[in-house]
Formats: sequence, structure tokens, C-alpha cells
Amino acid sequence: MDMNQLTYFTIVAQTGSMHKAAELLRLSPSSLSRGIACLENEMGCTLFDRVGRGIEINDAGRKLYSLSQKLLSDFDGIKNAVKSSHEVASVPFAIGSFEVFSTYFLGEFVSTILPNNKIRFMELVPGDIEKAVLDQVVDIGLTYAPMPHRDLEFLKVGHFEMASFMRRNSFEGMQVQDVPYAVPITPLKGSVTGYQSLDCWPSDRYSRNIQYECELLESALELARSGVAALHCPRFIVNLHNRRLIEKFQLIELKMPSGMRNVKMDTYIVKLRTKAEDKILKKVAKGLRLILK
Repeated sequence: MDMNQLTYFTIVAQTGSMHKAAELLRLSPSSLSRGIACLENEMGCTLFDRVGRGIEINDAGRKLYSLSQKLLSDFDGIKNAVKSSHEVASVPFAIGSFEVFSTYFLGEFVSTILPNNKIRFMELVPGDIEKAVLDQVVDIGLTYAPMPHRDLEFLKVGHFEMASFMRRNSFEGMQVQDVPYAVPITPLKGSVTGYQSLDCWPSDRYSRNIQYECELLESALELARSGVAALHCPRFIVNLHNRRLIEKFQLIELKMPSGMRNVKMDTYIVKLRTKAEDKILKKVAKGLRLILK
């Protein structure tokens, strides 16, 4: 049974006029007549009696009208439910993190983990990431500098190494402590990691020559590419960075002071403790583990 034909029949039955029904349905009278004729053929009986130049619903038509209204109502409910589920699915999946997870990482993240999803990526600082999750401004947060809260859960998904990098052939013959560094402006306060800077330099044990302060990681990378500064950042970021550049502008690891080991940082997905781990969250966790290897 064609639901459009059943709708046409309903409108004709309600108006008692083919002409008025055609106007309401924005159909030509001939198209509407063909639709009603097809329905009558399928039912095996006429649904309207011709009275002069008009029509009048007959007993068969009244029976069909009575039975069809629930069917049409149920069909509309199905359409609305499907439409609503599509609208929910089309809402962007919102992620809050800081720039480390958007510089060079974001393209890899989207293409590898969520290639067909709408994504809203909000660049926030530690503390604001957790607040955005609590306020449900974002669905999840990504961080390596967690700020604990009783209503949040931190799912460890991997770890990476922080190291120092510079342009090839830069600072030759210079002592490590004299190498100029580009560092984040934003301090790191309240994190359980104990580090004071977003680049996780162990400042309580080793000093360095801070020459440049940058708000953006990309600015520090540009200074490093230009050969005027080194930076301390995740190794996987530099690996992704170097893939896109010719060897001349690729960054190499800077030898650290004697006894200083590269810092290993755990990476966490931040979510509401009451939120179940859905399919997207599980895909994000699995993809992050692969990228951070």
C-alpha cells in the first residue's frame, strides 16, 4: 500500500471534494484522481460514489478511513523518530583539549579515528578542559595534565615522551644550558603531574635558557624550524610534523644534560563519571593508543 495514496484518500475524505483536496495537496486534479483510482484498484472496490459533479464517501471508504488513521499516525511517528535520530547523529562530537592535541595531531586524529563524524574541537587549557566536560560543553576532554574532580573519570589511553628538539645543524658547539628555548606562556597550575609548564620541563631539577615565550605551540615550532630556538614537546608531535617537511626543515632531538631522562606523560580521556562509554568514546580511545605508539 502506497502511503502517499492513503494520505490523498484521507484528505479527499475530509474535504469531500477532489478539487479542494488537490489544492491542499498541491496536486493537479488529474494526478489526484489517478492516485485515488490506484488505491481503489488495490482495495478491489470503489471508495467514493460519484454524485452529480461531486463525490461522496461510501461504506467501504468510511471503513478504510477508520482503519487507516492509526496507520498514518504510526507512520508519521516512525518518520519523526528516524528524523530525530539523524539530527542527534549529525550534532558534532565535541572535544576539549589544549593545542598540543590540535597541532599536527588533529588531522591524523580525524582521518584515523573519526573520518565520517562531525567534530567540534575546542582549544582549552588544563582546568578549563575539566570544566567544559562538567558543564557538558564538550563530550570528552583530552589531557596529559589532569585536574581531578569527584564527578569526572580519567581514562588512561596511553603515554608519550616529551623531549627537546631543534633544527638540524643549529647551536653547534653550544652548551646545552645555553641553548635558547621557546616555552609556553600559560603556566600549569593544580595538575597532579607536578610540572609548572605545559611543556613539562623538570624545572625543579634542571634550568634552561628561556629566550622566547609563546602562546601557541605552532609559534614555538616555527622558531625551531627557523633555527633560532629549541622546544620541549611530545615526540609524536614532532614525528607528525617531520612527515610534512623536507629534511632541511625537519627537527632533530637535542641531547639532554647528563642524567636527565626524557619525561613520559600519560594521556587521559576526561569524561563525566555518570556517562557510559559509548561507541565513539571507545573508537577515540582505541585510535589514540595507535597514534601515541
